Amino acid sequence: MKNIHEEKNNKFYLNGKETTVPTPVRTIIDLQDRVIVMCDYMVTEQNIFCLDVDGNILWKIQECPHGDGAKPYTNIKISETGELIAYNYIGYYYRVDLNTGTVDTPPGDELKRAW
Repeated sequence: MKNIHEEKNNKFYLNGKETTVPTPVRTIIDLQDRVIVMCDYMVTEQNIFCLDVDGNILWKIQECPHGDGAKPYTNIKISETGELIAYNYIGYYYRVDLNTGTVDTPPGDELKRAW
């Protein structure tokens, strides 16, 4: 586990180094070799970032491919199988590729809402 200390707004410390993301931080998921950060979804729709242990941004999540109008991501979690799952404002959920930030529907599922 890395030393993560959320500071305020869009700045936090990662391994003792101040790290800045574009908008205020809402959620941080600490993985072995990277950190997933979900920022405020009221500011931008592509609000999930992957950072390396030095705080460099590796990728920004793909824009939600379904729906019209505003559809930012509102929650993230790691599934029981170790996959990153992102939920969006209109209720859909997607599997996120941890290497690229691209999204697709979980295997065996059609596009469906979380409720």
